[in-house]
Amino acid sequence: MSRDTWQIAYEETGKVAMSFWEWRHKVMTFFFTGLGGLAVFAGWVYDHGLGSAFLALPLFIGGLGATIAFFFDWRIASILDEVYISGKALEQQAEITEGVFTGIRDSQDLARAKHRPVRMATVLRSTYLS
Repeated sequence: MSRDTWQIAYEETGKVAMSFWEWRHKVMTFFFTGLGGLAVFAGWVYDHGLGSAFLALPLFIGGLGATIAFFFDWRIASILDEVYISGKALEQQAEITEGVFTGIRDSQDLARAKHRPVRMATVLRSTYLS
């Protein structure tokens, strides 16, 4: 692979990673903003005494939103894993030993080897499901 081709592939891999990091941020924003709004709505329904039937509505919508956020985050995490693998392979071809993708991927591999301590994805998914 020529130097120019490698550089273009590496830059594009970085752009893909950045795009999916932004999507993960959007999913978190959707979830936490929606959760806050539904909590306010549930409080309003309770305060105005509209009954338990209406109080179940924000809880149902919150559960639906959390389920959607969970699956979006799961898919984004799997795509990011593949991007990290591709970026690490490009860094190895270019003989870069301290690259960003190598660092991210190695830290993930180390976390998996140590019986999967708590990671951001684990915390987010637990929050979405709770």
